Amino acid sequence: HTSHLLNPRRYSTHLRRPLAVLLPFDEPMSTVAASVGQELADELRWGSTGGGWRSMWACAGFANLLSSAGLLGTLGAVSTTSGASWLSAQLFYSPEFHGRVAGSDPDGLHDFVLEWMESYRVMNEEAIAAYKSLPAEDQASARFCNSTGLANDETLRDTTAREAAAQFCETLIYFDGDWAGYVDQMLRYAAAGYGDGSFAERRAGAGNRVESLAGTDLYVQSALVPNARVRSGKDDADMDGIVYVGTGRGGGVNGTEVYGVVLSAAYVVNSTSSHYSYSTESALRGDLTVETPVVGTTAREFSFGDWDGFGLYPADEGSVRVDVRHVEAEGRRFAPAFGGGSPTVAQVSAISSAALGQHSPLAPSVFAQAMSARRPAGGDGQGRFDERAARMYDAPLLDKFAVCGQWPGTCGPDDGIFVDGGFADGPTLATNVAQFQLGGGDVDRTLRVIITNTNQGWGTDYQHSLILQYFDSPSNGGVEPGGFVWHPGFYLPQQSLRIFEEALDGPGLDALLEPIDGSNMTTALLSGTTIDSPSLGVMAGQSVEVLLINLNEPITTFVMTPVVIERNAAPLAEMARNIASNVELRARVRRFAEGGGGGSEIAGPSAGAMQGAAENDGGASKDVNSSGGDDAEGGTSGAGTEGAPSSDPSGGVSLVVGRRSIAVGILGGIGLFLQ
Repeated sequence: HTSHLLNPRRYSTHLRRPLAVLLPFDEPMSTVAASVGQELADELRWGSTGGGWRSMWACAGFANLLSSAGLLGTLGAVSTTSGASWLSAQLFYSPEFHGRVAGSDPDGLHDFVLEWMESYRVMNEEAIAAYKSLPAEDQASARFCNSTGLANDETLRDTTAREAAAQFCETLIYFDGDWAGYVDQMLRYAAAGYGDGSFAERRAGAGNRVESLAGTDLYVQSALVPNARVRSGKDDADMDGIVYVGTGRGGGVNGTEVYGVVLSAAYVVNSTSSHYSYSTESALRGDLTVETPVVGTTAREFSFGDWDGFGLYPADEGSVRVDVRHVEAEGRRFAPAFGGGSPTVAQVSAISSAALGQHSPLAPSVFAQAMSARRPAGGDGQGRFDERAARMYDAPLLDKFAVCGQWPGTCGPDDGIFVDGGFADGPTLATNVAQFQLGGGDVDRTLRVIITNTNQGWGTDYQHSLILQYFDSPSNGGVEPGGFVWHPGFYLPQQSLRIFEEALDGPGLDALLEPIDGSNMTTALLSGTTIDSPSLGVMAGQSVEVLLINLNEPITTFVMTPVVIERNAAPLAEMARNIASNVELRARVRRFAEGGGGGSEIAGPSAGAMQGAAENDGGASKDVNSSGGDDAEGGTSGAGTEGAPSSDPSGGVSLVVGRRSIAVGILGGIGLFLQ
């Protein structure tokens, strides 16, 4: 097979109605939109990666740009994860927010970002003030921060002051570690600020989308953890309960087959209904109907050895399905998430964005997998690391980093737990394509998908893997679609998202990137033909064209606490304005939408040139990390970049999310804090 360019084709042969791309930019948008027609709306789609507040406001800039290009209301679907889902939830279900984002000029969008962030800052300040008003004996933040070493963590010093570290601790404890509660409050304060006070309770249904997006599907990407721990509540207990997601099939001798990796869990809103779609063949169009809750017990004290069978790093021979013993597969079914029906916008926003959920003690195999990527190879360092991991596992304060499927209620033996959708499908491309087909879309038609990668910078293993995972690439060679894979730089193993027959590697991807003058952004044109992936719901034979837009904006992912919000509000607003007003980007998007490509006017690399590069690079066998970035921390991602967390020499863990972080150093002395 080829190693680089993916199925070049003439875009224009797939559209009968051209977009009015040659109109001047001041042409009324109603004229432009009318020229698009329903045929394009069925084909043009948008998907985005996450990245916290950077992602939300970058996507606001992209939404504004799409609106000014006459394309936003013609999209067939929008798929988002994590912070991008905060944007999509408000864009689809708040007329006030939609008007301020899609209906403003770039300067108006800039001002709206500042207004929203100010409401959010006030929420954080009031939470900290409420915490400080508690009786002294209930204020544990100083003791907590000191015990973890958070206040002195070297990884904080280049990004935030000691005050921010203390504020984070106070906020964490005030919310009892409840990520969903934090997201809910954030949306309440922000929506009240822009005049939509009932937004957080609004149901994310098919019939109440904003008028201009009523014909656009919404896919909110989350991830279902394969097993959930249920604390016994008895102080002297040695065992806790555990609920596995069973496959519905028997296992080996005296065993039961269960899933061993996170499962894609997309919340789908289409023209007729809203439902969840899980990456199991029987649950692609609704609830977990065949998969059974497999109930058992698990040791209260954490040990990596208990989870070896689930594929700890590097997990060269891991499996999506594993056998577990001493469990009971009862004749029961999982309860529908959030009681059934359409969840609230706050609920779907929370399950899509639980970025620290892999460190929740209530997700035991995921916890072990995530920690194993940072575990020293041996010696005293490994022993200290294991002790601190065990303390973390024993800390109820961290339980709600993952989101219970019945939040704000509690989870029992029939309920699942959710974490950030980026652990299942970061750019949401596989989900977007799969849902087009599952919804009855014509496989003979060409899909065009704009993927906005709202990243901090390019060139790491993690960034390459985000895109290469969809193709025949070095890290998933020999892996069946839907099979077990642990991509370079990823926090966790997952089901393989390979959906294209074509091959691509790091040098080939880098060669396709074209800069956008006057910005950090780059774009690339990719194309592929789908292959069968039953667990994802993808069928073979569909042509997919992708316009990849890399943001490359060095703004932190975690904009939490008043100090950090004040520091980043203006850069976020400026970023959104710059995206919305970028003339060259708008021109590339328009050309892509009409089928003329999405590159600059200067011709990009040819298929022949990239084929030659593949031969020179040794083809698909070359390592993905082609950019020269070193893994300075000796882990699975470049130091200080987006991707998996890095470990400090003392055996503590710094959760490096993006280049800058607040939620760090949480292991150091957490056992002391809890005593």
